[in-house]
Amino acid sequence: MAYSKEERERIIQYHLTSGNSLSRTSKEFGIGGSMTLAKWLKNFEESKKSSTFASETNPIDAMQEKSKADLQRQIKELETALHAEKLKNMALNTPIDIAESQGIQIRKKSGAKQ
Repeated sequence: MAYSKEERERIIQYHLTSGNSLSRTSKEFGIGGSMTLAKWLKNFEESKKSSTFASETNPIDAMQEKSKADLQRQIKELETALHAEKLKNMALNTPIDIAESQGIQIRKKSGAKQ
């Protein structure tokens, strides 16, 4: 089966972002063998180095930028969640701290009784 340049680039893009082996990606797309995909990758890398290809928008770079934006958004969400959990923890511990400062033992003492 003959693949267009766009199809080859889409398959290469998938392969690079999926982390799959050459043979697994080849099987998923019904490519004759992993050597065919290896040749596509080599040609892709060589064409990427050429000045004409470098001046065009690279779909893999766009994917990596999108991934960076997604990761930054996820980090921000996790930082917000961490802050909320710290506040919740403080809210739960404050009444216990107050009670213990007045002599009421609530927390379990360290060390096992025998």
